Amino acid sequence: MSRQWGRRAIWLAIFVWFSWAIFWIWLGEQKRWGLAENKVASAPPAPRVVFVVAQTKPSQGWCQMMASALLSNVTVASVGFRQPYHHIMRALWVWQYVESEGLRDDDVVVSYDGADTVFIGALAVQRAVRRFIDSTAPSFEAFDPEAVRRGEATAPLLFSAEGNCYHLQMTNSHIWGVSKGRCISAYKRFEEVLVSSKKAALAGRKNRRMHFLNAGGYVARVWALRRALVAYRALLRFGGFWCDQSVWGMLYLGPSLPRIYASSEMRLPSGLIGLDFDNTFVFCFNGMQVESDVRLASPLSIEQVAARGKPPFPSFFEIVGVPRATPAIIHFNGMGGDGVTLLKSLRNYTSWFVEAHRTDAVLLKVKAWLRNEARVKIYGANGEGSEVYYHQLCGGEVV
Repeated sequence: MSRQWGRRAIWLAIFVWFSWAIFWIWLGEQKRWGLAENKVASAPPAPRVVFVVAQTKPSQGWCQMMASALLSNVTVASVGFRQPYHHIMRALWVWQYVESEGLRDDDVVVSYDGADTVFIGALAVQRAVRRFIDSTAPSFEAFDPEAVRRGEATAPLLFSAEGNCYHLQMTNSHIWGVSKGRCISAYKRFEEVLVSSKKAALAGRKNRRMHFLNAGGYVARVWALRRALVAYRALLRFGGFWCDQSVWGMLYLGPSLPRIYASSEMRLPSGLIGLDFDNTFVFCFNGMQVESDVRLASPLSIEQVAARGKPPFPSFFEIVGVPRATPAIIHFNGMGGDGVTLLKSLRNYTSWFVEAHRTDAVLLKVKAWLRNEARVKIYGANGEGSEVYYHQLCGGEVV
């Protein structure tokens, strides 16, 4: 009898020990998962990315751009609708939208000309956005001018670069030859300052075809745009400015312009504004030539991708000599009617256009969607916004 009770006591002890062991393992797992859940809950949200254009009324170019955006899975806000147009107001309208949306410092704003641009496609947009987010400081505290100087980081306010030096109000001359000469001289002085202070990465390479600021396209962290607009407004107080490209150009060239550099309010930290020498977001086409500067895919290779590939497709052209190029937008800046003709030709090599034309059935579906369902966002006076059907503002052949 005593042996039997002894065995029972041993088994009872084993059972109690085993139960406690299971309980403590379970409790530990709960704590571990609880910590994991807390970490997930406390992780900062991904930056929000907004695309904004200043457009006072519909136009064929704007309608084409909006169609390319819609078919690239991009929502574009058009600000300044039905307002008197002034170049100088564009950045202020964009900022009004940023504030109305309650964007955070680490969020991203993409702003560009609305009437002479076209998107390349969804995949190109994704790559350009990811590249900018990964290479820029999310806050002023994280901003490292030296990393930008060394080319290890990207300026948090990145303007598109073009081949023409066009800052009329900076040069105080409306005579094109005189203005361009003075403009180029200002950039040369600026680049000499950067090279002498070992900031050559900010000036770009000497053989770069496009190294002049174009205000018709920029991508920025919100905190950097806010800081730059303080200087922008301060410069506007001098009065008489109508050319925003001249104002932005003067702020970019600040170290070589005594009037800008002498003002603490207008003087921006080195590396805050940069130029997109490698066409990582916007590609300005003015001065470029098909084949010598831009290589197009063959019709056969496009047909093969359309027949066998699965969207989103890659772009069907490459920028010669710029292997790091990942542009999301083509800008036909300053080209007038030639730009319209070229846009209609080059859109055949954008991925959204090839995706829409891959079969007759898909094309009919795309056209029906634009005609009956697609919506666009427009913002007018005081930032008041509305969402309207695309077909209410746009007609014509855009696909």
